[in-house]
Amino acid sequence: METVSRPDGGGAPARIRFLLWADVLLFAYGALSHAYDLAARGWPPYPAAGPGSNAFWAALGPIDALVAWLLVVRTRAGLLVGAAVLGVDVPLNAYEVLGRAGVAPANAGGFWRLVAVLGWFVVTAPAIWRRTAAAGPWRTPGGGPR
Repeated sequence: METVSRPDGGGAPARIRFLLWADVLLFAYGALSHAYDLAARGWPPYPAAGPGSNAFWAALGPIDALVAWLLVVRTRAGLLVGAAVLGVDVPLNAYEVLGRAGVAPANAGGFWRLVAVLGWFVVTAPAIWRRTAAAGPWRTPGGGPR
């Protein structure tokens, strides 16, 4: 099985490089979206949500940027952190949007887009993982010493 041997996905088939870079772009978009919401709306960026949810979503600006960066330089670490982020973000959105705010599912477009991102990630992450060389803490993603 061919594996990614460079941080940019250079050793992987084109399909895997596409999946990896699509994931990078999705998390980069998330980072920009959360940063924009905070800059445009101030605090709290989502007034209908609770303070803990607002703090988490505000923190997602830099956290999503970190995931995008990790996907490039430490792909497997990025996949793990990305899965953790989405694993918290989607249920929190479900609680805040569908539960607490009482938005009808038919009117919760942003929530369903996030669910689609989770679905995409659940499908793409295993394929990327299988084709990504494991980089231990003492090695770079390219395989050489630090």
